[in-house]
Amino acid sequence: LLKAERVEQEKYKKEQLQLIMELKGKVRVFVRVRPLPPDEAAKKRKVYHFTVDERFSEDASQEDIYKEISPLMQTAHDGSKVNFVFSC
Repeated sequence: LLKAERVEQEKYKKEQLQLIMELKGKVRVFVRVRPLPPDEAAKKRKVYHFTVDERFSEDASQEDIYKEISPLMQTAHDGSKVNFVFSC
């Protein structure tokens, strides 16, 4: 009986997580702003504008970022396709 309840709970959890992913969008862009090194900060540079779903400040911790992406990690664990891109 407990195993059947656990299976049902896991199924419900996956369904709810899938609903959240659909509501937030299949493709999302997160950006973490890094502080500019002093030599770069002094240079004149072009300004670019981008539309993103979430912007993390340079003060954001790894924990802050993990809290936002953990549902994606769970969907990957559950077998869904998830892609992460990281760039410095």
